[in-house]
Order: sequence, then structure tokens, then C-alpha cells
Amino acid sequence: VGCAFRCRFCATGRLGLTRNLSPGETVDQVNFVRFYLAESNSAEQGRGQPTRPFRCV
Repeated sequence: VGCAFRCRFCATGRLGLTRNLSPGETVDQVNFVRFYLAESNSAEQGRGQPTRPFRCV
């Protein structure tokens, strides 16, 4: 939850990095949008720097 990079242009960085979401928490967020907000066309977007774990890219 949050981001460790603290980029000046990004509000997420102001939160700092607490922890990563678990897979279940990510699924819960998608289900919330689909069922409680009745949105069928939505996109899930992660926060943070996608190239940080460069070995995984």
C-alpha cells in the first residue's frame, strides 16, 4: 500500500510504502468495482514503479 519512490508529481508517493496488497485484496478491489459500483468495463491499475523489480521485467 503506497509507494517507496516519493516522486514529486505523484500523490501516491506521499503515502510512503506500507506493504504490498495480497492477491486476495487485489481480487477484492476488482470485485468491488464490478459488483458494488455496477461497472463492467473497468481497468485495474497498479501504483508504484513497474520497473523497480527489474529482474522480473
